[in-house]
Formats: sequence, C-alpha cells, structure tokens
Amino acid sequence: MSNVFEARADTTKNRLYIRISGYFTDEEAESAANKAIAEITKLKSGFTVISDYRGLKPTTPKGTEQLFRAMEFMNKHGQRRGIQVVSEEEAVAKMQLDRMNAKAGFTNKQENIASSVAEAEQILDRLFPNG
Repeated sequence: MSNVFEARADTTKNRLYIRISGYFTDEEAESAANKAIAEITKLKSGFTVISDYRGLKPTTPKGTEQLFRAMEFMNKHGQRRGIQVVSEEEAVAKMQLDRMNAKAGFTNKQENIASSVAEAEQILDRLFPNG
C-alpha cells in the first residue's frame, strides 16, 4: 500500500477534509502536517473536519509529534467538531489517534466516528446545516 495524504479546505462548508493512509516516515509526517496547516488557514473559526484514517499505519514517535502539531493547530484555529472515518482493521493506529486527540483536547466519543466519508458528511451536515 502506498502512502496517501490529502488535505482540502472547503470554504463554502467551512470544512477541512483530510485523507491519510499508509506508513509515514518522519519527513513525510512533517510535510503532511505542513500541508494540513496551510489548508486550515483558509477556514474560519468554527470549522468542521472530516479525517479519513482508513489504511493508516502506526507511525514513529517523531511522526506522531508532527501529526499532533497539525491537530493542535486545528484546535487553536477554532475547530468546532471533527469526525474520524476509521475501520476496525487499523486498531493500533486508531489507539494512537485516540491518544493524540485526547492530548489535543478533542473528545473521542463514539459519535465522532464514522465508517465512511459520506456518513461523516451526513452527521456534520445534520449538526451544522449552515456550515
């Protein structure tokens, strides 16, 4: 499986879409965090996030620090709500994400989890119909 990282700001919905899968080296994790931060700056405070982590493999401690840096930036920039798209197969990576989310001050309640991007969009559109 090849590494995938995509970050896209939808300024109409005031929503960030992130897709990350594979195993990232420290340098790749830093580049991904920088790209995410660049997209976050396009959004207004109160933005929502859909993070598709299906296929993500655990990363190194330094790689985790870089991903956490992007999460902290989301929090400081005013993220209102985030939904994680995950599959049960990535249990170790999911535990790593849960720890980073908790450290960043994000909740890890079940309602923040979806099995597809479409499901995550439905949840956020229902909760925040005006973006």
